Amino acid sequence: MTEPFFEQVLSLPEQLGWAPKVENDVPALSGRLIIAGLGGSAMAGEFAAERLRPGRDVIVLREEFLPDWVRSDDEILCVSCSGNTSETASIWKESSQRNLARRAVASGGELQALAEEEGKPFCQVPARFAPRASVGYLISAILAAAGSPLDDATRRDIQSHLKEAEAHWIGGGGDDSRSYTLAKTLHHRLPIFVTWGEALQSVGARWVIDLAENAKEPGLHWAFPEANHNAVMVFAEEARGGHPLYLVQLGSLRDPRHVRRWETLQGLLQENEINVEPVRQDHEDVWIEGLGLVYIAGLVTTALAEIEGVSASSLSLMDKLKARLS
Repeated sequence: MTEPFFEQVLSLPEQLGWAPKVENDVPALSGRLIIAGLGGSAMAGEFAAERLRPGRDVIVLREEFLPDWVRSDDEILCVSCSGNTSETASIWKESSQRNLARRAVASGGELQALAEEEGKPFCQVPARFAPRASVGYLISAILAAAGSPLDDATRRDIQSHLKEAEAHWIGGGGDDSRSYTLAKTLHHRLPIFVTWGEALQSVGARWVIDLAENAKEPGLHWAFPEANHNAVMVFAEEARGGHPLYLVQLGSLRDPRHVRRWETLQGLLQENEINVEPVRQDHEDVWIEGLGLVYIAGLVTTALAEIEGVSASSLSLMDKLKARLS
């Protein structure tokens, strides 16, 4: 793999082995936690929220201003990898004006400066990688800032699982690796990433994001069983087609009550000569399984960027948009 961004993708196991430190820490509130962020910061917030639930009511907020439903006893956790996301800084300032409990996660920038100035808890993440490649640092920092850091045993378990995924999906590297083979299959196709149940929905969203940012290609995420009631009609006999669609099932099907429905749908799809590509990296803890699937997403989409002849690290259009809005 010659794509330079690939080295950042490979850092995920190391990131999730990091033990963050929270400065100016005070005990977290027991009430509702609102994680505010955008882009990769919000995506890291989704994964952290899944870990924090059901012990705490957690909402991930992708906004520039606080909604009317925010209560005086809510705790706000603002997350911006760069620390300079203007929308997230806006949330912090409004939270300060309303005297809400607040914490921050950043690598520096305006957000961390605000937290330091006000003497509020903050966790500084290393500024080694691009924000979207820092998801491991962000997840670890959010959990620590929320008062529920990963313990040593869990970090070791995660790292072991990701290393197994790495060995399975890239092995010795090269065009024959499993990640490169799947990337070649997705080339010139519109992939549809399928997940079942709530636990892996963030994983499906992450695959779509990585596909867009790394390979500059579109993708769709279908969350089942909801997709049974609408989206699957694109594969019906009367559908005209015209789009080279490709179904990818992410993760294992854990709830036995879903098995009959999924097997029945697969049978119908096969009658129309539609197959489903399974992408699995099983683990007894579905949250850790999801992190393995996130790692695979980075490996596959970076390989696809190389096949497409595009730079996985470039975010040119997003950079232009931010420049014009500044």
